[in-house]
Amino acid sequence: MSIEFVEPDNTYIDYNIAAIQVDDWNGKGGNKTEGFTFLDLYNQARLVKEEAVETYDAAKTLKDIDSGILTLENLETLKDEGYDPLVEVLDGAMDSVVVLFRFISMLEIMGYDTNKAWTRVMDSLDSKIMENLTQEELTYAKEN
Repeated sequence: MSIEFVEPDNTYIDYNIAAIQVDDWNGKGGNKTEGFTFLDLYNQARLVKEEAVETYDAAKTLKDIDSGILTLENLETLKDEGYDPLVEVLDGAMDSVVVLFRFISMLEIMGYDTNKAWTRVMDSLDSKIMENLTQEELTYAKEN
C-alpha cells in the first residue's frame, strides 16, 4: 500500500455508509451476522486492540522522528526493511475503524442500545466543554 498526500478538501467519510459497507463485507465474507456470543465479542475486541496497537506503534515512530529520537535516515532504513510508518498510521487508522464498526454492530445485534450510549457519551463530552466556557460563550452556545 502506498499513500498519496493531498490537500484537504474538507470532505469526510460518511460513517453511516462506511458502517453499512463493513456489515455487507462481513456478510459476503461468510462471517456471522447473528447469534453472537460473548466469546465472539471478546475475539472482535482482540482485533480492535491489535489494530489500535499497530496504529499506536506507527504514530509513536512518527513522533520519535518529530522529536529527533529517530532521524529521517532511520525512516528510510525502516522503509527499506518494509515498514513505512507514514503508510502504517493511515492503514492502522482505517483498519481500526473497520474492526470497531464490526464490534459496534455485534453489540447492536446482541441487544445493546448503541444509539443511546452514543448520545450519553456525546452529552457527557458536551458538558465538559460547557464547564470551561465563560458565561458569554455559554449564552452564545445555547442560542445557536
